[in-house]
Amino acid sequence: MAETALSLRNVSKSFGRFQALSDVNLTIHRGDIYGLIGENGAGKSTIMRLVTGLSPLKDGKITLLGQDRGAGYQKRLASIGKPLINH
Repeated sequence: MAETALSLRNVSKSFGRFQALSDVNLTIHRGDIYGLIGENGAGKSTIMRLVTGLSPLKDGKITLLGQDRGAGYQKRLASIGKPLINH
């Protein structure tokens, strides 16, 4: 079974009355390459802001390399985009 790199579970985000995301679920396995595509206002930037911690998460759960948002999450986030070297 492939290791999960990023997981979003029932993630929702609203700005006032505007519902930007509603119960988004996404699983990306280590080594997979994904792209977020969609029309303006589809929620692509909102997802990236939530994953990177630039926007507060109020509804749902985001896990990055096995770490929930909170303590240790920023350390995991800092490793994104760096090559993995297995010795």
